[in-house]
Amino acid sequence: MSNDQRVTVRRRSEMISLASLTTPSRWSLVISLRIRLACARAAAKVAPEWGRVWLATVWVSLAEHLAFHQRREEAALAARTAVRCWLLLHRRRPDRHQARLAHALGVLADRLGDIGADEEALAAAERAVELVQDHPAADAVVLATTRHALSLAYARAGRPDDAMTTIEEAVALLRPVEVDGARVVRLTPSSRPALAAVLTRFGEFLAGRGRYEEALAAYGEAVVTYQWLFRRGRWRYTVPYLGAQGERARQLGALGRYAEALEQVARPLAYFQLMAGAYPAQYRCVQAALLADVAEWRGALGQHDEALDGADLAVALFRRECETQPARAEAGLAFALRCLAVQLRALNRPAEAVVVLEEALVIRRRLAANSSGHLAPLASLLTELADTFWAMNKRGPSIRLTAERVAVDRQLVLDPRTGPEEGSRMLARDLYLLGVRRRAMGQLEDASQALEEAVDRLRDLVAGLVSGVEITGGSDPGQGPTGRSGVAAIAANPDDQALLADGLEELAHVYDARGYLVEAFIAIDESTAIRDRLVFAPRS
Repeated sequence: MSNDQRVTVRRRSEMISLASLTTPSRWSLVISLRIRLACARAAAKVAPEWGRVWLATVWVSLAEHLAFHQRREEAALAARTAVRCWLLLHRRRPDRHQARLAHALGVLADRLGDIGADEEALAAAERAVELVQDHPAADAVVLATTRHALSLAYARAGRPDDAMTTIEEAVALLRPVEVDGARVVRLTPSSRPALAAVLTRFGEFLAGRGRYEEALAAYGEAVVTYQWLFRRGRWRYTVPYLGAQGERARQLGALGRYAEALEQVARPLAYFQLMAGAYPAQYRCVQAALLADVAEWRGALGQHDEALDGADLAVALFRRECETQPARAEAGLAFALRCLAVQLRALNRPAEAVVVLEEALVIRRRLAANSSGHLAPLASLLTELADTFWAMNKRGPSIRLTAERVAVDRQLVLDPRTGPEEGSRMLARDLYLLGVRRRAMGQLEDASQALEEAVDRLRDLVAGLVSGVEITGGSDPGQGPTGRSGVAAIAANPDDQALLADGLEELAHVYDARGYLVEAFIAIDESTAIRDRLVFAPRS
């Protein structure tokens, strides 16, 4: 048998295994845990010493498996019970059960975060790390899993830098290391799930910062690790395995590698489509989100008819879920509606696209009013709708939406998840666009205000000053980047100079129309000087 034939046989066997998990027998593991729980309760009464340890262990396992199956409320309740059991044991034998209590607290933090109890989750995660920080009996897996839980709690609490630092520590604890030229593997086969879970979270944080290449590598490593478990019969990791593969496809899409993304997403989409048929409450939103992603990638490849059908189906699925679990489905519905509108615009149906975008905008505004995490998607949607109106020659609505986008940008500048540099850059760009559109409508005074602020912000970016952060352009290779107030410096972006030149040119036209000829000459001279410097920049 050739290598290609072996690969084909292996893939077919894996697909058969996946298909078998869509039957009710898939829940046999949870059912067996329920049986073990009943036995452990009986054992705790008969033999309290080891029976209570068994009972606490089963509660932790049950919480994790219920979470795998998206039964979040039940998982949180099981985790609370597990922590109570371990606390009782820890009070009697603190030297023996401290590491296990920390693990249970980490599981509780994850489950509380799933149901939105962010403050309680952060407290539980911090307590877990505190317990094992200097505990000699804690192994690398316990140290990493507690940090994993803490990083997720930090992220949900709006502390992205702390979240990234903590997850990097968790990855470093579990990855193989080089010792005297040899790779030392710290994990046992039974501990690989911890590495896969940490890598998946690491990839999520990297993607959130736009570091898609690094996120792709992290997700790829997680997929390989989950695949190792899956091929050895550890089928209970099927959901996170294919979830990581789906996220890997999303990173390929974010990098513009749409054909590869479509190839990678085919298997996760087929699996979650089957699962959604049997368990819609748990998996229909996952299926719909993947369908929306596929529609976006097909549209980018020019397959607009197929993309339109996929986006339409994703919208229909999300609408159905909004009736029963709106908190989970509304953001997905807004994203799917935006994907549908993009395809409608590409097929020269802008009026229908406007209707769809306005529905999505209502949802995004409501979500952003309750959580700053929805501000960035709201800003993107405002830009999409403003551009659509402008292309339809509906200038008034387009300018109003662009002004609203500027207002959202002002909030994003203060959001730690965006950062002062990127937030200031977005605000400057949208102020420039607002000024251009107001000038086209003859609103010269308003256009002048917007363009002047845009130019001021772009000058700060080019000069290396953003919200008190000094940006160094690297003029001295021997000197590392430094910043005021202990903040690391950021390298200046050449695109900022090009946009500054455009903004000065637009501002010169506005000054000229208002009769400010001296100011117009100064602005156009500065714009020309910047363009000359960009075109004739000396080679390194």
